[in-house]
Amino acid sequence: MKHIERLILLHCMPCISHADRISLAESKESRSQLLARLSRQQGVRAWSCSQVLASCASFSEWLRYPVNHVLSWFDEEYPALLREIPDPPLLLTYVGQEPGFSDCITIVGARQPSMASARQAFTFASGCARSGLAVVSSFARGIDREVLCGSQVARGRSIAVLGSGLDCLRMMNRRSVCKFLLGGGTFLSECHPRAKPLYWRFPLRDRIISALSPLTVVMKTPHGSGAITVARCALDQGRDVVVHSSALEGEGGEGSCHLVDCGAPVIFSPDDLMQGSLYPTASPWYTFGNGCTEP
Repeated sequence: MKHIERLILLHCMPCISHADRISLAESKESRSQLLARLSRQQGVRAWSCSQVLASCASFSEWLRYPVNHVLSWFDEEYPALLREIPDPPLLLTYVGQEPGFSDCITIVGARQPSMASARQAFTFASGCARSGLAVVSSFARGIDREVLCGSQVARGRSIAVLGSGLDCLRMMNRRSVCKFLLGGGTFLSECHPRAKPLYWRFPLRDRIISALSPLTVVMKTPHGSGAITVARCALDQGRDVVVHSSALEGEGGEGSCHLVDCGAPVIFSPDDLMQGSLYPTASPWYTFGNGCTEP
């Protein structure tokens, strides 16, 4: 069995820890031996061998198309920051330009922003891209889509992390997808290529969005939004979180304001990042501790 086939098999097996996947990836057992041993360990009711094999075949079929690509934990190109989290993906699939994961910045915000908030997010992301930073976000409508567009207008690198398999790109707005790809963007996912965008997959996606960057910038966003989930993931991963000043203006930024109340630094432009002026005091960056309640 080829190495990539073994990795796909392990990727398609549920209920296995990352450490076990890495260990099994380096074993010499055949596919049938792996399936038999894991079936005994997990119990025959845990998952169906036939379903796993069908999932592997579907994954391999998707990879036959030259526009579809995969990165594994064992590849040098695998993002270094993603290796640091407790549960990194064994495989990452991507469509588009080969992603460069150095000097990334995560920017997230509301799904239904005002025109002013969308414009400010676009401008901020453009400035980050001109400074050489790769912008990471989701591909959701609203702020996240605006920051990716802003990065591309400035001819920067842009990475959109999806909470579904990349085969779902065929069912998304074709114009938006083509525009993003033609602008040099990259769609990235840890999911099986055929995985549907189910609700429970989005928090898993959010931990990838935050892990790819040492810093997450939160634009204007309400309580309970996906952007707040990304910020929480960033903090859990030991990353830094800041809030853009535009989030403090007008209504709809309750989630962002809560982060500031908890001690998150406020920035005004990409120059604040470049000049290292984020630390008004010598105190460490905030957490959801210090008496604050998680939004």
